[in-house]
Amino acid sequence: MNFEMAVGKGLTGAVVADGKPRIQNFDDGNKLAVQVPGTTEQEESLLSMPMVTKDTVIGALTLYKIGRRRFEEDDLKSLTVFASQAAAIIETSRLYMQLKASERLYRYSVDLAGDAILFVDFENGKIGDANEMACKLFKYSKAELISMRIWELNPEDQMHTVKRLWEEARQTGWGKLGEVDYISKDSQKLPATVTVSVIRTSEMNSIQWMVRDISEYKRSLEKVGFFHQVFERLDEPILLTNYKGKILFSNKSFNQHFGLDRDRLMKCDVASISLEGSALDVLTPCWMKLRSREYVVDEICIESRSQRAVRKTVSILPHRNSSGDIKYYVWFFHSPMEKSPEGQVQGAPTA
Repeated sequence: MNFEMAVGKGLTGAVVADGKPRIQNFDDGNKLAVQVPGTTEQEESLLSMPMVTKDTVIGALTLYKIGRRRFEEDDLKSLTVFASQAAAIIETSRLYMQLKASERLYRYSVDLAGDAILFVDFENGKIGDANEMACKLFKYSKAELISMRIWELNPEDQMHTVKRLWEEARQTGWGKLGEVDYISKDSQKLPATVTVSVIRTSEMNSIQWMVRDISEYKRSLEKVGFFHQVFERLDEPILLTNYKGKILFSNKSFNQHFGLDRDRLMKCDVASISLEGSALDVLTPCWMKLRSREYVVDEICIESRSQRAVRKTVSILPHRNSSGDIKYYVWFFHSPMEKSPEGQVQGAPTA
């Protein structure tokens, strides 16, 4: 069993190579077959038939007759049907094993997902399965979840919205909700976004229901709202970006200095300025310096179409969450500090 027949070598290898059946009887002059190590040297006859699926040779079925016994052409016809059935069985088994492996991989990825994922019955809306994150988020066991319909996780006044999403998925194959509330087992209210898509198989259809908790995001927006109120009243320009450089807020003074309206600014990020040739280009080098620093203090020259060039000192300071991770950067723009003839900074604080 440890002997490996090379493709194209021996009778069986030749059949695999070109897909043509062959007979080599004990008394044939043309000896294609090679002896398998450890087997007897008795005279024998061989018949080898290729096993083919989808025009591809996946192996060969080889029969042996020990002694001075011959194979005839009629034996090839008899073996053809058997070989084709055997090839179909092997290919089906291979595809089945691939399917089971992909199912295990998919299940593994579902269980590791950061979002709650539920599988909903296409016909009646009942939850058929749920990943670990869903159990953790909603505080229900999997057994409890699969006894519910998907809209029973929502407040009563929002059940009709979720049911309508389920019906939309059945008709179009997908759907989403920008925001909807969920109620956990301990009565905690959870704002979330929902994305659904139909998974179709030959046996049944199911709806994959992905729920993303946005509680932390909404709390962050509330904090940003507080920042807005404070920063809007300041005369100096203020800019707020997230840790990736996306612009979240700019006060009125910032918009005036840079000559851009707020709607256009909200589409920009300082890591990759999308308003080519605008006054914002001067911020990109400042952002690049933040890659290797905790904070940045730099001087820039603001040139807008609406006013002459203005020099500013920009201080970029991080705002961190309770875990110490950076959530926002606050950009303060203020007048440059001037040095006196003696080299001292005018207006700088003294100890």
